[in-house]
Amino acid sequence: MDLATIASLVSIGGTRLGAQGARDAGEEARTQKNEEAANAKMVAEFEALQQEYLAGQSIAISQREAHEQRRTASLLASRALAMAAGSGAGASDPTVVDLLSQISAEGAYRASLALYEGEEVARTRRIAATAARLGGSSIASARIAEGESMARAGRLSELSTVLRGSSSWIRDFGGGAFKPDSNFAPDAASIFDIAMP
Repeated sequence: MDLATIASLVSIGGTRLGAQGARDAGEEARTQKNEEAANAKMVAEFEALQQEYLAGQSIAISQREAHEQRRTASLLASRALAMAAGSGAGASDPTVVDLLSQISAEGAYRASLALYEGEEVARTRRIAATAARLGGSSIASARIAEGESMARAGRLSELSTVLRGSSSWIRDFGGGAFKPDSNFAPDAASIFDIAMP
């Protein structure tokens, strides 16, 4: 084998290695971006689950607070009735009835207010959970798109490397220094196959 043939083979081998390296770099970037996307979704889901848990806790706390407000109103009404009875007033006395009615209304209002506040906090937490999921999906979509773009750039770089190498090979060895035998027939389609999936 003469020196021109060896140089030609080395040139072809170097071109192929460079082309494969470009493709591999693009595929590795895509894999990394897909992992980043999966991680972003996982973190967002965790945050959403935490927010949903806290929403449930705020409902439970508000229910407990509402119960406590009703209990306090009941105890206060009982004490007011006992004091009225101790002073000689009856349970049907208009002042006692009015006082008991006010205590009951205040207790119901405070219980309702506690439930409302708990529901409001829970609603805010559920919105935060939805926002976390949407944010995670958005980040994941962006990472996947970046990965696809990098993989496509790798394939184009591979094709560019093959074309540059072919051009150099033709310039250096096709003008007379290297003469393939009569059976040599490069398949153009196979050259382009290496660059397109």
